[in-house]
Amino acid sequence: MVQSTTPETDKITASISFGLTLFPPTLIISFLLPQQELYLIGMDFDDIVGNYSKPNREKNYLADPIKLKKLQYALQIIEWLIPKVKIPIYLINTKPISDKFNYLTLEAFKERF
Repeated sequence: MVQSTTPETDKITASISFGLTLFPPTLIISFLLPQQELYLIGMDFDDIVGNYSKPNREKNYLADPIKLKKLQYALQIIEWLIPKVKIPIYLINTKPISDKFNYLTLEAFKERF
């Protein structure tokens, strides 16, 4: 986790990088830190898996049925948690998938820090 204080609001923000297996604990942690913001970077939740998800892959590839089911579950869990958490959650560099999310481009995200 990388933390920084925003001078104009003196608000602590956090940028957290993690894989699907680590995101539920991260969201649970967000319950404990109401002064922070949560940024989910590059999570598309669709049937294409980026080559950065698997170091042995050189190109993006289609998700197998198990991976696709994990992505669907992840999306459902996050949508369920949104009204329950007391912090803003942003999807960064992600194509819009639901009106329940806040979206930022990578450039807009960089401008915040």
